[in-house]
This record gives sequence, structure tokens and C-alpha cells, in this order.
Amino acid sequence: MPKTEKLIHADLHYAYPVISKKAGDKPVSTDYIHEWRAFVKQFPYATQNDWMTQIAAESKQGNITAQECLEITKKLSLKAFEGGKKILILWLPEYLAKEGNRLLKLIEEPPDNTIFIFVAEDTELILPTILSRCQLLHFHVYSDKEVEAGLEQFTTLSETEKQQIAQIANGNLGAALDIANHSLQNNSEVFINWLRKCYVGNGIEIVPVAEKIAAIGKEQLKNMLTYGLHIFRELMIYHATGNTNLRLNENDKITTLNLSKVVHLSQIDLAMKLINQIIYHIERNANTKILFVDASLQLNNILNNKK
Repeated sequence: MPKTEKLIHADLHYAYPVISKKAGDKPVSTDYIHEWRAFVKQFPYATQNDWMTQIAAESKQGNITAQECLEITKKLSLKAFEGGKKILILWLPEYLAKEGNRLLKLIEEPPDNTIFIFVAEDTELILPTILSRCQLLHFHVYSDKEVEAGLEQFTTLSETEKQQIAQIANGNLGAALDIANHSLQNNSEVFINWLRKCYVGNGIEIVPVAEKIAAIGKEQLKNMLTYGLHIFRELMIYHATGNTNLRLNENDKITTLNLSKVVHLSQIDLAMKLINQIIYHIERNANTKILFVDASLQLNNILNNKK
């Protein structure tokens, strides 16, 4: 088997989000290279959440650090070990944050025989200064049928569950597997319970529920909110078409149809914008407790159409 397939080629370098192993550390990717090799081989369609779970950091936010940028510059300034090209594969450049500016000169004027490959999920989250120096290649998302086939290969879900997850994942097999691994039913129950408390608007009940939700891992929070967006999309389709064949399980379908009697299109639009804002702030390490208490009060206003 070639060295590249084993992920051990001396001139093939990797960078990816990591966390500190202890307070005061300046973590770099090579601190986790053994975990990384095992992870890539076992989970070829994995998400950042899967990687955080692999390194036992589910409730933390990984980053590509300033120290990592220095290490990249150092590695790529050396001659190729085996006399060929030097390649850096940087997974999720969205997690570079402002530290990515340290790489600008290197990206713009790389050493001879040096290639950068940035593998991103959302180019809007990449520093514009880095993005402007890259040649973009867009890959088409999978169809729902292809996502279902992937779920068939990697999970033991029922046909109904595979179809539902494929619709929520929107062509992202990694996201589909992530949703499957974290229980679609649990996401449903947590989101709908939160929605009910927000609608009723009892502050004594809203705050504890918001605090309890905020205590779960950040990636799990994003999965739950993604499912919530799916519920609202189905509610919007029902309002627009009257079609009751919603792409939801039976319990959630009943809840959504009941919700349609009191929540209308303009409110759905505002609620979806709010949920997308929550996801945006979670990705940027916002304090989830404060974030969810504030969002719960905003959602209460939206659902009750208060000014």
C-alpha cells in the first residue's frame, strides 16, 4: 500500500482543528497525528463533530492555532524529504480565524513544488484574505438517494429514518451520518420541547429549559437546530401547498400540523432566521447559556407575534 494511503508520506502534511490537551498548551495537528490517521481511515465522510468526539472534546470548539500556522511555515520551508512535491492538506480552513493571516505570504508565494489543498465546507466562513488567494473547486452535493445509499452502507437505520435524514442533510453524507449517530429522535424531542416552552412563554420554565439545552455539546446543539430548521421548512411547505405528506415522523408531523394553526409564514421566516443566527454564534464560540436564554425570549416574541 502506498505511503499516501497510509497517511505516512513524509512530504504530505496535514492541518486540522485541535484543542489543548492541558491548560497553557499551544496545540498543533501533529499532537494528534495517530488519532488523525485512525480517524480518516475509519470515517472517510466524517464531520468536525466526529473529529472532536474522536479526541474526546465533544463540548469544545477546535481551532487551527497560531502555533499551527508557524509549524506549517516551518515545514514547507524545508526541502522535500523524498525529492518530489510538498503537499499540505488543510481540513476545515474555516477554523483558522484571524490566525490564518499568518499564512498569507506563504499562500501567495509558496516555495517551489509546494501545493496547498484546503478542504472546506462553507467558504463564507473562510477569511476573505485567504479565499482571494485560492482557486475554488466546487463539488456537487449528493442526491437524497445517494445519501440514503451511504446511510445503508454505514448504519442499520430503517428505510423511513434513512429517507428522513437524507432530506435533512441536504446532500451532505457526513452530516447525515452525524445526525444518525446522535439520534434523530432525541434531536426531535429536545427541539419540540424547547419550542413548546418558548410558545407558552412562562419565564420560570423557559430559562431552565434553555440552560439545560445549552449544557449539551456544541455540535449536538447544531444538529438539534438543524432538525428544527427542517421542521420549519416542512411547516412552510404545508402553509404554501396544503400538502399534509410532510417529511417527518408521525409524532413530529402531528406537532407540526398543530403548530400550523397558530404560526404563520411571516413568523416561520423570522424563526428560521433566528435559528440560523444561533448556529452562526455557536460556531464562533458564543456562551451557549446566554445565547439560548436570549434566543428563547426572542422566539417567544416571534411565535406570539409580539412587537
